[in-house]
Amino acid sequence: MLKRRIVFFLIVGITLGIMGCNKTDENIYQLKIGNPFNKAIKIEVISYGTNLQVDKNTLSQVDLELKFTNIGAQPIDTEKDLEIEIIQGSRVIAPIKNTLLETNKIEPQRVVEGELVIEIDSEQEEEIKVTYKLDGATKSFKVITEPPASIK
Repeated sequence: MLKRRIVFFLIVGITLGIMGCNKTDENIYQLKIGNPFNKAIKIEVISYGTNLQVDKNTLSQVDLELKFTNIGAQPIDTEKDLEIEIIQGSRVIAPIKNTLLETNKIEPQRVVEGELVIEIDSEQEEEIKVTYKLDGATKSFKVITEPPASIK
């Protein structure tokens, strides 16, 4: 009796482990903005929006408007001091537009606004979830379309 229970729980545990490890949701986009050198910077997501393909009424892009404030005394190099990574499911994707890199430095006590455009690459008609991590807190929003638009 004890052996049957152990075998049962072992099978259930292995099954859940395999299912959990192989599960990658392609409809979840993660935006990671890192500050590896601990520069004195405040990062805010001002707004986000979506773009629809005109001919197909399908969601093609998500736009994020970001505001970076240098609250320190040293300039911040946007290419070296900030890490921006977009992850879809299990793969890293590049933004199709990144205006943050057009400004190489953020001078002390200055504010720079930038835009990231993420191209949606989804085959399923479901909602898209975008999560982003700012100042140590993870936040997210869902992109849901209203008919006749759809996510494809």
